Amino acid sequence: MDFAQYTSRLENSGLGFKRRLNGLGLTAKSESSSRQILMLCGLALLTVFTLRPAHAASRQSLINFTSAAAEGFWFPVTDAVRGGKSTIFMQVNRDQTATVSGELVLNESNAGFASYRVQREDGTNWNIGSAQALVIEARGDGREYKLLIEDKNSSSSRPKFTWQAAFVPPTNQFGEIEIQVDQLVPVSRGQVFVGAPAFDASNVMEIGFQINDKQNGPFRLDLKAVEVK
Repeated sequence: MDFAQYTSRLENSGLGFKRRLNGLGLTAKSESSSRQILMLCGLALLTVFTLRPAHAASRQSLINFTSAAAEGFWFPVTDAVRGGKSTIFMQVNRDQTATVSGELVLNESNAGFASYRVQREDGTNWNIGSAQALVIEARGDGREYKLLIEDKNSSSSRPKFTWQAAFVPPTNQFGEIEIQVDQLVPVSRGQVFVGAPAFDASNVMEIGFQINDKQNGPFRLDLKAVEVK
């Protein structure tokens, strides 16, 4: 699906910019900020996926689930930190994929989230250098997920934030979702973080996947790899 087809689909289905923002669970702190508006305009481009060969040239592997490379410090972060009831689990499968599943349980404010994240087991950071895009090979259930990235700047910022991009994986087979690095949006506590420091590609500390699409019920996301190009 190219950009023209994607925008036409949004218009025909009645999805305006405001609804797209709400679908990501984000609200803007300052509607008048031109920088924020530019960031939000980029947000509408992030759910396009394309199918490509799995191991194209000129790519750097960040995450895969082979026996030798699946090691890492994986851990859940859910709305339980705020008294929520959402759950999430992760299982590495024999076919060198991983399944992230659980149940999203919204509270009385229609809010809830669940995520699974990974850091390098040796404590070092990923250096993705001059990479232009991240490529996620995944299969979903028709629901919207988010890629989360924490770099050195976002970790040390007060308040802390993560770089985020929303995506909807194909449901019947694994497909590749390509996310441009310059379209990652800084988010803190569900709001676009205006004035965030620049993305530090040389110090990526944490990568994760999150669901907070405001839909109660079970979810399942199958992952094969995350690469950069």
